[in-house]
Amino acid sequence: MTKIYKLIITIFFWSILFLVGWYSLFCTCYVTMDENEITLFVSDSIAANVLCIIITIGLFCIANKSSSLKKLFDTINHNDALFTGIRRSLLLIIAALGLFFVISTRYVPRADQYYVQEAVYALRMHDYSMFAKGGYMATYPDQTGQVLICYLFSFIVGTRNYLCYQLVNAAGVALIYWALSEIWGELGFSHSEQLLCVLTGILFFPLIMYSSFVYGNILGLAFSLLAIHQELLCFKSSGKRRILNASLSILAIIAAVLFKKNYLIFLIGIAIAAVVEACRARKAWILGYSVLILVMTVSAISVPKKIAENMTGEQLEGSSSLAWIAMGLQDGPRAPGWYNGFNKTSYEESGFDSRKQAEFAKESIRESLDYFAGHREEAIQFFTLKTASQWVNPTFQSFWIQHNHSLIEQSDWIKDFLGKDGEHLSVIFLKRILCIVYFGSLLFCLLHFKDAGYASSLILALIFVGGFVFHLAWEAKAQYTISYFVLLFPYAVSGYKSLTRVIGTRSSTIMGKRVLIVLIGLCILIASLYAGGRADILARDSQYYNGEYLEELAPDIM
Repeated sequence: MTKIYKLIITIFFWSILFLVGWYSLFCTCYVTMDENEITLFVSDSIAANVLCIIITIGLFCIANKSSSLKKLFDTINHNDALFTGIRRSLLLIIAALGLFFVISTRYVPRADQYYVQEAVYALRMHDYSMFAKGGYMATYPDQTGQVLICYLFSFIVGTRNYLCYQLVNAAGVALIYWALSEIWGELGFSHSEQLLCVLTGILFFPLIMYSSFVYGNILGLAFSLLAIHQELLCFKSSGKRRILNASLSILAIIAAVLFKKNYLIFLIGIAIAAVVEACRARKAWILGYSVLILVMTVSAISVPKKIAENMTGEQLEGSSSLAWIAMGLQDGPRAPGWYNGFNKTSYEESGFDSRKQAEFAKESIRESLDYFAGHREEAIQFFTLKTASQWVNPTFQSFWIQHNHSLIEQSDWIKDFLGKDGEHLSVIFLKRILCIVYFGSLLFCLLHFKDAGYASSLILALIFVGGFVFHLAWEAKAQYTISYFVLLFPYAVSGYKSLTRVIGTRSSTIMGKRVLIVLIGLCILIASLYAGGRADILARDSQYYNGEYLEELAPDIM
């Protein structure tokens, strides 16, 4: 089973990385800096992107050839205290950058962020109108987990205390990279690779900018990674320690799902990884753990809703989840598959009856699939634009979400940084990181496929694949996919490091043949899919963006 799992996940992982990596070489997606949230598809420099990948390989080669740097890395790899000290310093930098950004911007949340916090305030004031039929919480009861967590903490820090949430987020970003590096260490990779993973987190600053986002994205991802870390420890431990690790893993993933239900994808990945490990190690208790974590987490999801219903006396039926799939298969003004209001309007038109709405949604899904089946060109265009808009947006909407009302008069440099010019310059830098990460992750699969621990190392890749497939059908948003993109950092780092070890050796010939075969196969596939200029749609807004859009004054959003 392990061999089948390894092969299937690698094929999906490689194919997805090649596709989005291919898009990223010559296309960049921007989201307009206004409330319209329109994605613009703009051409990019293939030469610049390839050059940055070559420079990255060169830097790793220099580090591998330099005797002083090799000595430094060897010292770090064998000195736990030194490694811990350096990593702690890097994590403190990440937390400090998050704290500084939060304090320097002081944004007030809007949209879903705002409504969730208002629901907390309403509960404290015993005002249950948001929970009544047609109200925000009655429409989106999946938010009750986050609302109740914030409700409990409101007795300590008060309500509408956005700054407190943002400060916790800043610490949460540091926790994300700590957990990610720990996971990579538990999978057998070196201290230096763990440090480079954290360093990548500093260079890729959009996640740090998400510290200001008063929502469950950051904390949900942090708890999800903690759950994976505890799972890996659980596989290696015994006795009471095993029970503790398993319990912490279950509690962590429950917390993640309560903050944001999308982290159920991580839960599924954790459970599948446990089944594979049980088959590999032939340990029946691991199967029991996989069943337990699924049952307990799924059971816990319904608890906040029941508590809220008891508190308010209202039935929280909620909008049907099928409406999000229907919307994800529809076109819209923002981009294909992005929010167009279908989930809300169809719920209202069905008289706030989720069963009737589900029927509307099913019919819409059938119509979309029938249309795609009969219009192959339009289907290719739809999913090309939908995929690129989510995975080739280097900022992952980290600039767009900042355009809220601020409680302070921000400094000029902050205004410039968050304006169109600042975003444009940031995208040029971040886009190179995007290409470097995608290509490095491809290298990892090629160079580590025959390693003894390769199957175990695919746990993050498994979740990445799950996130990609999920958002291929679900409502699209670059804001959602950043949680999966950061999972690639360890793969990219180890991919480049492994490449430098085989360059100039006999194994490089074997690697070269392997790369050539895979690249030729994927190039043929992509070429057949996008023959006849079909890829031109990925640059359709270039003239508008480089001209009129950048020349306009930044709009006053609020």
